[in-house]
Amino acid sequence: MKKLSLFAIISILIAVSAYLFLNNFLFKQKINQQNRINIAVSILPQTYFVKAIGKDKVSVFEIVPPGAEPATYEPLPMQISRLSYADIYFTIGVPFEKRFLTKIKGDLKKTHFIATDTDIEKIKMAHHHHEGADNDSNHEAGEKDPHIWLDPQLVKVQATSVYKGLAAYDPKNESFYKKNLDDFNKEMDELNNYIENKLSHIKGASFIVFHPVWGYFTKRYGLKQIAIEVEGKEPSPADIEKIISEAGEENAQAIFLQKQFSRKSGERIGEAVGLKPLFLDPLSDDYVNNMKYIADTMSKELKKENKFEK
Repeated sequence: MKKLSLFAIISILIAVSAYLFLNNFLFKQKINQQNRINIAVSILPQTYFVKAIGKDKVSVFEIVPPGAEPATYEPLPMQISRLSYADIYFTIGVPFEKRFLTKIKGDLKKTHFIATDTDIEKIKMAHHHHEGADNDSNHEAGEKDPHIWLDPQLVKVQATSVYKGLAAYDPKNESFYKKNLDDFNKEMDELNNYIENKLSHIKGASFIVFHPVWGYFTKRYGLKQIAIEVEGKEPSPADIEKIISEAGEENAQAIFLQKQFSRKSGERIGEAVGLKPLFLDPLSDDYVNNMKYIADTMSKELKKENKFEK
């Protein structure tokens, strides 16, 4: 049995290694055939931004896959290998970047690292606190909120960094990137207007979330989020009681959860207050349509009347 188990483990390791080798070989072939600027980004929404500006002159791959959370994600060996082919890596300031890039940045000699969050004044991350809590979470108390892609006006700032990076790397096509940036900024202005119109009748409304991802969104559109997590962790029973009390005081209208996080405590609180949790995705690659869907959902769910059941 022990020999069989060892053989099975070795077989799995060989199969995985072969898969990674073949996958990277095909990836390298594809890159060589495309003759495009190879761009790495951290999260899916960035793929939308970079493709909008680079269009057919760029090939983009993201590090954090669908369904994963940028605060806790650990890149796979295959992804680290792919980064060696990246001409540019547009960072955005999400937590995994700091610990990940510190380890590998020195080995990526050909890759240009460009931060797209440097010209953005960040707000503090919203958290619930409890007695005796330590600060070893992925989003520590007092740190700056990294979710800057959830405000279309801040996305324009990030897009400018993308334009500058592409124009510096490929100066002969600077005017092409500039035109695309101008078109993209118009699209973001239209998106901002759409969201403002959808949410104008519910300014001041509150909603419950597990992870406080909506800081910039709520600041821009006059809403308030009430976080369930306590310094990056599941809340205790006492914390849940405090959250329920705050939700009542703030007349919370809905509970919005993410597929990247646990739904357990959100469902418990929803049951206690008579609200059915709904799921919103802040990390979709279909950026504009997803943001409109978020606005539509909030417009529908966040009404002035008191839905909260004490």
